[in-house]
Amino acid sequence: MWKKTRFSNPCPKPEHGYYKHFGYIPDEPYFYNSAVAWNTPDMRLSLRTKQQLLEYVKEGNVEAMLTRSGKPVVYLSFFKSSEDYKIKNGMMNVSAKGKAYYMVRHFKLSCSIMGEKTINREDWRIYNPFFSKQNTYMVPIDELETLLTDDEPTDEERIAIGKCDEAVQALNEDELDRLLASANEAQLREHYEYHNGEPIIDTFISEQGETFYQPRKKDSTWLKCVSVLPFMIEGTSFIVPAAEEMVSQNIHTGKVSKDGYR
Repeated sequence: MWKKTRFSNPCPKPEHGYYKHFGYIPDEPYFYNSAVAWNTPDMRLSLRTKQQLLEYVKEGNVEAMLTRSGKPVVYLSFFKSSEDYKIKNGMMNVSAKGKAYYMVRHFKLSCSIMGEKTINREDWRIYNPFFSKQNTYMVPIDELETLLTDDEPTDEERIAIGKCDEAVQALNEDELDRLLASANEAQLREHYEYHNGEPIIDTFISEQGETFYQPRKKDSTWLKCVSVLPFMIEGTSFIVPAAEEMVSQNIHTGKVSKDGYR
């Protein structure tokens, strides 16, 4: 009887944009209006289309975080999928443009917040599958409509996402000085724009009137930094690139690392 009661109230499937729900999806805010919902003992995952995400935020299901810029933001991981994606020689073959999906990284489930109880490591792992800094960004609430896309973002749209993420968490003078002092000069010249032998520094004025800074990246650098993670669904399997494929280069030091997923 207890099992029947426990599983008698599943989360409704969305009216538009439904893709796949796997496992018992409980009727709770984490899963509301999800194109993709996955609930297993070791993973809780919810992906939404742009329209679903806008509705989800509008209905008050996402706690925004106030950044030093003064703008409230949501923390999003960017994914893409297509019926044309295939597995070839054990690797994901992403040979076509995909549809965009978004996963909210709820701050209380993914970050340490002053005054809040810290989520334990096991729960963090369950609620934050496939977390990677390569495809996760802060997006201001008031720019979701303009920055997010229905389909896989173009190069120009990826650059805009990266610039927005950087603007809301720009550096103060001390942080800027430390960044430039610790960086490899050759790497700076390769990845940032220069004028008269000096890196170009952009300024950002916060809602409170404070000034923050960022050295200006080249567009080619942004395209190395901003990624959209491909995924496939085959039967009962949710498939992303293998962890060893998640390779990145530190644009300040040149060091290459295999980030995997946290």
